[in-house]
Amino acid sequence: MSPRAVRRMANKPFHPAVKLVRPSLILGAVLMVVAGLIYRDILPLMPKAVWVICLIAPGGGLMLFGVTVHMAARAVERLSEINKPGGSA
Repeated sequence: MSPRAVRRMANKPFHPAVKLVRPSLILGAVLMVVAGLIYRDILPLMPKAVWVICLIAPGGGLMLFGVTVHMAARAVERLSEINKPGGSA
C-alpha cells in the first residue's frame, strides 16, 4: 500500500466491525491449526473427529467473517471515494 493511501486511511473513521477483522482472522487461523495438529495426532485428543469438527467449523466461520468484513469495508470506502465530487473512477 502506498504511503498516500495509508495517510488517507489513517484519518477516516471506520465502522466498528472493522476492528474485529484482525482478531477474527487470527483466532480462526489458530483454531484451524489446532484442528490440524489434532488430525495429525500431534495433539492426542479423543475422539479425534469430534474435536476436529468442533474446531474447523468455528475457525472457518471466523476466517470467513474476517474476510467478508474486510472486503465490505474496502468496497464502501471505494464507493464513497467515487461518489465524492471530483472523485476518481
